Amino acid sequence: VLSAAQRYTDAIAQLELVTRTDPQRATGWLTLGALQLEMRQAKSATTSLQKFLELSASAKVEDAADDEEDDDSTGNIEEARIQALLMLAQAAEQLGDFKAAESWLARVDNPRRALEVQQRRASLLVKQGKVAEATAAYDAIATTETNTNIRALALVLAAYTLVDGGNVGQVEQ
Repeated sequence: VLSAAQRYTDAIAQLELVTRTDPQRATGWLTLGALQLEMRQAKSATTSLQKFLELSASAKVEDAADDEEDDDSTGNIEEARIQALLMLAQAAEQLGDFKAAESWLARVDNPRRALEVQQRRASLLVKQGKVAEATAAYDAIATTETNTNIRALALVLAAYTLVDGGNVGQVEQ
């Protein structure tokens, strides 16, 4: 409720209380990390999100053992873990640690999120002045992807990357 009202400072204080009271509640750490990241508290967000990953790894095993028929809970945990990895990459980027950001992105192993991960990689590369590498990554998606919509989107993103990198003349190529 507090985060929906954009009362992030109050929400963070409440979540810190929740995580102190029930430190094994993985979702509390995820939500806390997300809000800390929103408030540009990258170091705190990193700590919270890493705690979530630690707890969710054991929760995944416990959930699978408790209810083998409920694939949805396992899927939700995996989706939350992917979101945490993406946020950890964002936190590392906020801290200027591009190598760590790439390391977090490399841990996202989900074909449905490949374009999103590639877009974040391209953004990191452009910030480092590596525009050619960023566009090459999109080109690779455009040439290997079977979905025509994703191929087209990859080409558009490559063009935007060139423009953002100041290489407008190369867009037509």
